[in-house]
Amino acid sequence: MRSDIYLNFLWLVPFVTWFATRNKSQILRSTILGTSFGLVVPYASVGLYALHFAWPVSETFGQFCFYLSFIHDLAGIRVAIFLHLVSANTPIADNQRFFIDIVNVVTWAIAYGVLGLLWGYFRNRWKKNKEIMYQPKRRIRENATNRESWTKH
Repeated sequence: MRSDIYLNFLWLVPFVTWFATRNKSQILRSTILGTSFGLVVPYASVGLYALHFAWPVSETFGQFCFYLSFIHDLAGIRVAIFLHLVSANTPIADNQRFFIDIVNVVTWAIAYGVLGLLWGYFRNRWKKNKEIMYQPKRRIRENATNRESWTKH
């Protein structure tokens, strides 16, 4: 149980990737950040669940993280059963756990990467609309008088 607490350091990976990609475009940065979050969330949620046993005040937080890790683990098991990497009728052995972990990482990296892509796309679109909306209004009268076609007639 003590080694599970060290899984909380995995939460630093998305922060490091955000810092490394801060000069990239919004869509690329959000996609990379979502993918890195998806890579660490199945194991980092287990690390947060381990805090339930390390700090007695965090019972509610520990229960929430238990359900969070359960959801992330259950989806990987379902995908592994669907891909016939694990048999649905037998208990999971140690060698089958490796396949479930690989499927977990790939599944959640793709899922959170797509969410990051969508977030970046819509945020980029929102920023562009906001810039267009708050542009200063041009005076139509000044533009009409400055044209050469108006002065020739």
